[in-house]
Amino acid sequence: MATVNLGRVGFVNKGNYTQSTNYKVNDVVKYGLEVFACITAHKSPSSGFDSSKWIQWVGNDDVKVARANIAVTVGVSGKDFTTVKAAIEYLSQFAPIYKKGGIIAEIKIEDGYILKEQLLFNGIDLSFIRISYEGSGYLKVDRDYLTASFGGGYPVFGVGDGANSPQLNLVFDCQVEQGSDVASDTKHGILVFRATANMIGTAGAVNCSGVGVYCYTGNISGHSIVGSSNKTIGVYALRGGEIKAQEIVGESDAYIGVHALAGHIHSGNLFGESTESIAIYSRSGTISAYNMEATSISGIGILCEAGSINGTNVNAKSDTSLVVYSLVGSIEGYTLNLENSEQSNEYLCAVASGGAIKSRYGTWTNNGSGNKCNVAAGTISSNGYVNRIG
Repeated sequence: MATVNLGRVGFVNKGNYTQSTNYKVNDVVKYGLEVFACITAHKSPSSGFDSSKWIQWVGNDDVKVARANIAVTVGVSGKDFTTVKAAIEYLSQFAPIYKKGGIIAEIKIEDGYILKEQLLFNGIDLSFIRISYEGSGYLKVDRDYLTASFGGGYPVFGVGDGANSPQLNLVFDCQVEQGSDVASDTKHGILVFRATANMIGTAGAVNCSGVGVYCYTGNISGHSIVGSSNKTIGVYALRGGEIKAQEIVGESDAYIGVHALAGHIHSGNLFGESTESIAIYSRSGTISAYNMEATSISGIGILCEAGSINGTNVNAKSDTSLVVYSLVGSIEGYTLNLENSEQSNEYLCAVASGGAIKSRYGTWTNNGSGNKCNVAAGTISSNGYVNRIG
């Protein structure tokens, strides 16, 4: 009886997909968290995955129900995914059911990973996804990959037009060092407009050439938010934007540490620092905190222009300029402590054009050669009003 060769009539499980490997038709591999069957014999490339040679064997087109927490990993090799974007795309197929304590789908980024992509979200609710970094420091960002325009800038993490972002549980490091020759630009760390961003743990962006944490006509909330820029503003709320957290840290080498321009910043503990300009600045905006610290080397500690800045415990310092300055605005502290250095020949504080500075307690330490204030306590002048000089 003649022998008939039917070839390979069944599927052959080849385990995890590997690069530079010969595959035959009907070989089955796992790639990422999906399963594929080979449809064209070939040798796999040395990098990446040639989807034209495979068909998805276990489909993933329908929405899946997440009944328990999910965790996936991102890394250069040996992880579920090689990019954060691919991990988000996979997890976005799930819909969590109601469960006491909630359900979290977490993306864990391996130690030493360098982010070479932008994470941009428009009109989608991904708030059940959490993005965490497994390293001991900050997640480094390759700025060469910040090329897609989003909301008027080129952010690492952008949230717009009604989106509800994944929970961010990490700090991006954009690697622009203090004093570097990198120019100020719009490569922001975090940019939110007409949307909501969720921060947990310590989250934000540092060493940016654009704004560190930037919110306009949107909302950013979290536990501890960190924003620093070595070229422009550290933490910025613009035109109805609101940033609120238990702790907010805004730092800038060249410009403003914390700034509200017709926006709102609220915090339990607020820290603003600037090397060359203003530490904390409100212009037609509101800034409030239980504890507030403002430190500037060459600029003003706290400046309020047609807005309000208030706190329970407010401490402000400047080495060479005004410590606090109110211009058609109000600076109030239940306790207001001010201090300058011997280098200063400016007023410790000043009011102008209807400004007001008010406190019940505090110590105003004038180490410089200027006067404490340009307005006597308890008097109303064309400049403004100071109710107490500590």
